[in-house]
Amino acid sequence: MAKNKGKYLISLRTYFSIGSIITLCLSCLLSSALVLIPTVFLYHGEISLSFMIFVCLAICSLSMIIGGIALYIGSAHFVRPLEDMGKVVRKISKGDFSARVNRETKKGMQSEYMHEKFLKDNAGKIGDLVNLSTAALIESTYGQMQNLTRDAGIKLSDKEFHCRGSFTALHAGHPDAADMAAACKFVKGFCE
Repeated sequence: MAKNKGKYLISLRTYFSIGSIITLCLSCLLSSALVLIPTVFLYHGEISLSFMIFVCLAICSLSMIIGGIALYIGSAHFVRPLEDMGKVVRKISKGDFSARVNRETKKGMQSEYMHEKFLKDNAGKIGDLVNLSTAALIESTYGQMQNLTRDAGIKLSDKEFHCRGSFTALHAGHPDAADMAAACKFVKGFCE
């Protein structure tokens, strides 16, 4: 089962859009059933234009109410990770650089990031991996890359290039032209 992990990775925007469309379609069908079934069995009067307008408005109103409630409840699925990231960012801004976002999902399964999937899928095609990185809050991403490459079975070179990156106002303007020139020099030196 772990072999298919990450098989159906899609963007959050696509996932949310599909979920919203399905939710609204189902709420429309449910609303139609809630209005039309009692109308067919209980209403024995003349079907006029004003009656049809009333039925359509009832269906639309119920669709909005049911869809809104379903989307509100379902939005917790999307908002909770963002709230967790916000808490971690606040901790980091106060100097707690050990703060991490918990990636555990239901039933103990762990999420897989796209770059992890890429490394695992292409492990046989990658020789030595060289770490070139920027970050505003940490001195190096080498330790993180060691974990990723070890898990994927890829050799990580002990040579690395790291420069400051920007995060809001922190280290604004980085990487700059000097950082880029240093990165180019590192790559040329590594390739020779």
